[in-house]
Amino acid sequence: MKNAIAKNTDRTKTIKELENLSPEERATYFQSLKNHCANNIKKKSFNSFTRRIVFLLGLIMRKYELEVRGAENIPKSDEAIFVCNHSNSHDFFTLTEVFTRLHIRVTPLAASDGLNCISKLLFHMGNITFLRRGDKESQKEGEYILCNRLLNGISVIIYAESTWNLHPINEMLPIKAGPVEIALITEKKIVPTIFEYIEVEHECRKESELYRKCVVCFGKPITVSMEEGIFKQADDIQKKMEEMRRSLWDEFGIKRKVLSEVDKKVYLNHLHLKKNKAIGFRYVSEHESLFIRRVNGKYENEYYVNEEGEFVPRIYL
Repeated sequence: MKNAIAKNTDRTKTIKELENLSPEERATYFQSLKNHCANNIKKKSFNSFTRRIVFLLGLIMRKYELEVRGAENIPKSDEAIFVCNHSNSHDFFTLTEVFTRLHIRVTPLAASDGLNCISKLLFHMGNITFLRRGDKESQKEGEYILCNRLLNGISVIIYAESTWNLHPINEMLPIKAGPVEIALITEKKIVPTIFEYIEVEHECRKESELYRKCVVCFGKPITVSMEEGIFKQADDIQKKMEEMRRSLWDEFGIKRKVLSEVDKKVYLNHLHLKKNKAIGFRYVSEHESLFIRRVNGKYENEYYVNEEGEFVPRIYL
């Protein structure tokens, strides 16, 4: 039966292959995937009790002010795909608090690789959908589980950058096209969402001292199209999210438009604390760099000061 389903739906197509299909062929393909996700993926329950525990833990740990904007943009009568930026270890607890307060059931998509046992337990308690980023089969399975949950009344959260954006001036790392594919399968809307952690402007001794405020901003819902290119739609979503971030930077006087505006010592101090001193998390650059979407075969994320005193990329391939 499983082989028959695989043959009928041909679920091995890459997004590049899908780009070459006509709108009618895409519609047929994604309808078959929708049927598969609705009928052949085991439904997972949503545990409100354990999520409440994570919510309370987040309240205890949060040292920064939290503000939510644009909640009126969230679809009231349907589930949504929240596509978010990703920049530090607090995102999981922040989103749990925000969506609990908004009374919205969500499952975030998260990578199990790189997490310790305690982190995995906490994520599991928060109704996380896990995948292994280096395993294509696991990635697809995670995507189909998300679709199943969307079709069964649970919204989803996707960090489309796939790892933390630690760049000193870029609003986002290049996002991947998976959220567009999920929206085409489920016929749900995408809500661009920004988590803007406003950092203190001085060096710190503890990771918990880095942020004075977090603004969570929900943009207007986006409906994806069978007619437009999948990669183009992902890029359009990214442009919208970048505009949202730049607007917040302008409002709060955050100077990150050019490298010359960045205080090198403060950046390196904050970078070190984010990567190595967060409770329960450690960012391993060599591992995380494997999952950043390349543009023309290259990417940038972290910066450092070289022997000549120049501010240059730490990892540049």
